[in-house]
Amino acid sequence: MQAAQSRRGFEAAQELRLQRVEFRIDDYFGEAISLARFGAQTLGDARGNLPLAEQLTLSLLHSRRNAGVYGAGMFYAPYAFSPNFRLVSVYDHIGAPQFPPFDHPLPGGIDEVLITLKSAAKGHDYTQFEWYRRAAAHDSMVFSGPYTLAGRSFISTLRAFRVQGRVQGVMSVDTLTPTFITLMASPLAPGEVAWIESSKRGHELLETGPIPPGPRLNRVIRLRYTSAYLHLSTDAAPLIAAERNQISSSIVLIAGIWFLAVLIAIGIVQRWRWHERAHRLEVDQRRLEAEIAFSKVVQAELRKAAFTDSLTGLPNRAAFLEHVHSIIAAGESDGHAVFFIDLDRFNIVNETLGHLAGDDLLRAIGKRLQVLMEPTDLVARLGGDEFVVVAKVESRSFDEAAALLLVHLGEPIVVAGRTIYPEASIGVVSFDDSYSTPAELLRDADIAMYEAKHRGRAQFAIFDAEMRRRVATDSQLVDDLRRAIERVELVPYYQPIISLASRRIVSFEALARWNRHGTVIPASEFMDFAEQHGLIETIDALMFRAVCAHSQAIFAAFPSAQISVNISAAELATSGLCETIETLIRQHDFPPSRLKFEITETAMMTSSDNARRTLERLRDLGIEFVLDDFGTGYSSLAYLQRLPIAGIKIDRSFVEPLLTDSKAVEMIRSIVLLARSFGLTTTAEGVESVEHFDMLAALGVDHAQGFFFSPGVDIASLVRLFDGPISDSPRAAVE
Repeated sequence: MQAAQSRRGFEAAQELRLQRVEFRIDDYFGEAISLARFGAQTLGDARGNLPLAEQLTLSLLHSRRNAGVYGAGMFYAPYAFSPNFRLVSVYDHIGAPQFPPFDHPLPGGIDEVLITLKSAAKGHDYTQFEWYRRAAAHDSMVFSGPYTLAGRSFISTLRAFRVQGRVQGVMSVDTLTPTFITLMASPLAPGEVAWIESSKRGHELLETGPIPPGPRLNRVIRLRYTSAYLHLSTDAAPLIAAERNQISSSIVLIAGIWFLAVLIAIGIVQRWRWHERAHRLEVDQRRLEAEIAFSKVVQAELRKAAFTDSLTGLPNRAAFLEHVHSIIAAGESDGHAVFFIDLDRFNIVNETLGHLAGDDLLRAIGKRLQVLMEPTDLVARLGGDEFVVVAKVESRSFDEAAALLLVHLGEPIVVAGRTIYPEASIGVVSFDDSYSTPAELLRDADIAMYEAKHRGRAQFAIFDAEMRRRVATDSQLVDDLRRAIERVELVPYYQPIISLASRRIVSFEALARWNRHGTVIPASEFMDFAEQHGLIETIDALMFRAVCAHSQAIFAAFPSAQISVNISAAELATSGLCETIETLIRQHDFPPSRLKFEITETAMMTSSDNARRTLERLRDLGIEFVLDDFGTGYSSLAYLQRLPIAGIKIDRSFVEPLLTDSKAVEMIRSIVLLARSFGLTTTAEGVESVEHFDMLAALGVDHAQGFFFSPGVDIASLVRLFDGPISDSPRAAVE
């Protein structure tokens, strides 16, 4: 009897220690499950926002209540933030000093890990690991471990998070295996060993140590969260020895003592369990309150990130759209207007003072706008150097408000030690019943802003329907021009250039013409537009190819003539231009000495160093360059001497008043003398009469070009022109 009571007391004490081990394990897993569930619900929303993901993951680790939690990580699917970064995780290595940091240390003994696509390619692609695949395949919590990664043995609590049923990543809460074993071993008595067996039975996951030899008393219990089994093995030798040495005289006393011990042990276990339940309820309540508070912080951070411009701290495009939508929905749009502000020549600040100075200027402009506006108005930055203001204007005096904005924006600002005088173009659109969405208002304000830019810098324009019609017309013209290029509707027409001394055709200028629906449109009606929309290089290349194809027919009809082709400064800066020209003139047997390129004076002045090197290389091939529209630009003597040009063309604006304006006569005489001093030929454009012809010859001009001789003609008409001296009515001679 006494032996049985002794055994029951022994078993009760063993059961108590087993329960303590179980409670420690369950308490840890309860904490880990809560963190994993909360992290999967909140940090998944930070996908694509690396700074926010880093901050929230670190906050999640700091919020843990169980010191056994070693790390927290959000293992996003590939390309979570950019083509490189995929993983954000943090680990507390204070408790494990033998481990070196993973990536780089943070304050408080925290390591941050960022796995990039490059490092993943070297064998660290965690999406291929067994624990990641297991978590991705289950909707519930998954427990994994122990497993070894980067020299550390882990036990992990995992929870996958999904968007529309598709896995976006896995939330992991980790503890070091040695830490977990220490947690298991803390309630054990000397000589006791505990181990965890998988739910499949027969597979031992981890143990507190090897089982010593000798008689043992084993107990097992199923864990609450993982469905695995917890075993406890206690040295039974003392119990057996006590049973053997008991004498009959002490049976009653020992039985009473053991019975009392059992009652005390049971009472202690029951009381301890009651306290544990109360403690667990209190912990769960505090955890729930912490989760609610943290969720509010996360929501506030997400909203701030979504509606705030990171550079200036102003509301961003999303905030602008929401604000305007609320005004329209509330029916309070009367008197409101959108002011679309774009800084003029902002790129010069970036190029001369650097992008940091440009950022300082943008922040200063944002603060200046906030000071100018009322608290109820909205000042937002759309991006780049574009700002937008939504304001209610008294008496609907939108032009006065825009003019005042221009005045204040133009006040000097000191940036990077330099005084900047900002200028801006402002487009204004007022709210009315025709607008139902913020996007429509922003579209028309943008149109008005570009109208202001076309009028010159530091201007404003108030939107009207005519602006939208012009934009639609321009858009249609761009589409038609692109189709015309694809269908080769743009062809060269050739206008003869006459020697004033010999009265013979010495050259032809190739002029672009657009055969649009049977109507031939001159270059003056579309070339400027093509240049504004980036099509000029394509058209120039198309014209040059056509001229090369026509060159043999032209030279057969005019054996001594040259051909002039217009070329833009942008095309001169194109890499590979020289090789393309060499290939074409070689394919068509086009002598380089009979080819001239015409480039405008303004374009020549703005040419880059690369463009000037191209000019020199083409000149070395024997190709000549002529400066077109001379006198309408800078007319600098420095570039006449520096650039490789062979002649200049006097603009028609000097030729037209020649018969009535003595100043025009003196101007042309000066240009001729200047050209001769530099060894350059002169060609006068816009010759319309025999009087022009005779006066230009008297002034010493070398060549003339204009309708007096012939308009531009197609290749079929050109080869029928008369190759001989022209008379005083030359159009009759060349037609």
